[in-house]
Amino acid sequence: MEGAANRAVDDFELRRPTAVSAAPGLCGHCVHAREINSDRGPRYLLCGRAKDEPLRYPKYPHLPVFTCRGFEPNDETRRPS
Repeated sequence: MEGAANRAVDDFELRRPTAVSAAPGLCGHCVHAREINSDRGPRYLLCGRAKDEPLRYPKYPHLPVFTCRGFEPNDETRRPS
């Protein structure tokens, strides 16, 4: 079984958002991620990088994300424990 990080993303996957799970991976700690709450209950993470580079970054990435060239830690991640 191939890991989620190695899976190819096709056009269908780019259009179908994945609900936020308990562990969204890098997106949960990225300055570019924004949580979107739908009217039907699920929450999604929107990638802000997709606005400027839609071919490189999916608007709603499949979660959890383990590798991303555009990842930048948010303030919460940068704080020392």
